[in-house]
Amino acid sequence: FQKFNANAPIDEETSDSRFLGVEPDVYLNWQITSDVALSVRYGLFIPGDSVENDKKFRQFLYTGVTIAF
Repeated sequence: FQKFNANAPIDEETSDSRFLGVEPDVYLNWQITSDVALSVRYGLFIPGDSVENDKKFRQFLYTGVTIAF
């Protein structure tokens, strides 16, 4: 992720660097039966040079079940 304008505000303290970080994502969609599907998504945000205070990795996990009838 990058800021288009190096001075653009976001909800984190940042430096003048445009590089906010990267986020690899993994998706799994499983058709369990003809009318039931499971979705699992995982993402890991790795802060870049412009993030100054909180350099911790941030994780995202989503699970969902779809039932069609």
